[in-house]
Amino acid sequence: MMAEREEDDDTEEAWMQLRPTEPLPSQCCGSGCSPCVFDLYHRDLARWEAAQASKDRSLLRGPESQRDSR
Repeated sequence: MMAEREEDDDTEEAWMQLRPTEPLPSQCCGSGCSPCVFDLYHRDLARWEAAQASKDRSLLRGPESQRDSR
């Protein structure tokens, strides 16, 4: 039964629910912030793509989350 749960977690739909949401153009102020909301989105999207490719959800946690879990 646990194996069924793990298989369900790896479905395309389950992964799509974890995919970062692209910011709207109106969410960027256009003043050259560093990091910009789009920089953060692209960072999170790259992390999500790597996690999905390796089917490793632990990669979705950022460095802050990994530090807090010590």
